[in-house]
Amino acid sequence: MRVLAALILLVGLVIPAAAIPPFLDSLHKIVMPIKGSDYEAAKCQTCHLGGPPKLNPFGLQIKSKLTKRELNAQVLWAIANDDADKDGARNMAELEAGKLPGDALSTPATGSTSAATPPTEAATSPIPKHGFHPLVVHFPVALFLFGAFLDALGHWRKRPELRIAALWNLGFGAIASIGAVVSGLLARYLNEYTFEGTVLIHLILGVSSSVLMLSVAWWRKGREPVSAGYWAFLATACIVLTVAGHFGSMLVYG
Repeated sequence: MRVLAALILLVGLVIPAAAIPPFLDSLHKIVMPIKGSDYEAAKCQTCHLGGPPKLNPFGLQIKSKLTKRELNAQVLWAIANDDADKDGARNMAELEAGKLPGDALSTPATGSTSAATPPTEAATSPIPKHGFHPLVVHFPVALFLFGAFLDALGHWRKRPELRIAALWNLGFGAIASIGAVVSGLLARYLNEYTFEGTVLIHLILGVSSSVLMLSVAWWRKGREPVSAGYWAFLATACIVLTVAGHFGSMLVYG
């Protein structure tokens, strides 16, 4: 139980540290990307070189203007008329044309010499574009996988108290998966994703893993199964859940 308490404390310390502001979402709210453009496809590479944490010239300019860990219209306006990548086009002009102000190879057909007008913040909404999915989705993944680990360890070490703890983790993880599915569908709606490609695969795997998790929790209810069928079913649920998370990360990080 001391080990379990230490793990819970560790998770509690890690969660706040991982709460990094969604800079890309903020940037897309200020300047909406054009479908199929370099700007839309680049995602994190709009400001980074190959991915975090290394910054390209545009990312370095944004960082120099940040007074707090928040990207807003005022920060972007401060560098809107600069030319970060020295390709003859102003930063804001490149973004509005769907190009990358941090990449000299991605530039509008004709460079912009006119000053950009100050961008305005998008209308605020109580529901963010991610539909709270990043907040909710980690609970079913962490709880269920940790519950599976405790279940296997409790069975192997003949420790019934571990299997009881496993039941609680599996149960709460399964219940949280319902919120993950609902928030994921909300995020799809708010971002106008189509049901195809990676989005469709992630949806199918997400719903399937939720059904499997709920089935495992129901199977475990009030008893401690030891059959090979149960362990195979539990392993399947863990695998599907992990793969669903992988495809979800692909939607964010590519």
